[in-house]
Amino acid sequence: MKRRLFHFTSAIVMLCPLAFADDFINGSFEIDATTGFQSVNATGWVTNRTLGPPYLINNATYGNTPYGHQFLAIGGIEDGASSWIEQTVAGFSAGNTYLLTWAQSSEYIPSDELRSSFTSGSSTPGQIFTTAPYPGGNQFWYGWTNESMSFVANASSVTFHFQGVPGSGSYEVGVDNFHVSASNSTVPEPSSVLLLASAVLLVGGGIRRRFASSKAL
Repeated sequence: MKRRLFHFTSAIVMLCPLAFADDFINGSFEIDATTGFQSVNATGWVTNRTLGPPYLINNATYGNTPYGHQFLAIGGIEDGASSWIEQTVAGFSAGNTYLLTWAQSSEYIPSDELRSSFTSGSSTPGQIFTTAPYPGGNQFWYGWTNESMSFVANASSVTFHFQGVPGSGSYEVGVDNFHVSASNSTVPEPSSVLLLASAVLLVGGGIRRRFASSKAL
């Protein structure tokens, strides 16, 4: 009886898989301290640099990121958008949908653009994200927008690639606060999990009572 109930419960739970993944290392660029504006290979990230960018920038010099005190500016007009950053994150389940989120800001007059794509681990097409120009004066990288992108993993590890858009006229787009999480379409709401657990207990109780009744007969 107990074995039958265990198998039944396991089958129900398997119908509702959770799809949690690891998260970015140094997704907010706070590990490598800077008090200014420096060309830095940020910890946890693979960096391609042909000239100055990417730059690690502290709010004390430019910008007003609300996610700590530092952010990264990826190359645009200064290096022809040839610089980029990448990071491989593990813990995915192939076939499940996940959500990539980050914050983005423009340096100057143009609307800066960032291309978010996948080097490996997902066949989801890359997308370009655009943020409004800076507010004026010396307020470079002021005003941050939250961006998001859903993707489907096809491996246990996914390599994320972030780069400016060549020929777009963008300056050095600011990025910060990278995270990856399970999509709401994959992970059930807590109320749904509670309802499922209650159903399992009710069905299990019914099976047990039926079993007890049959023994009494």
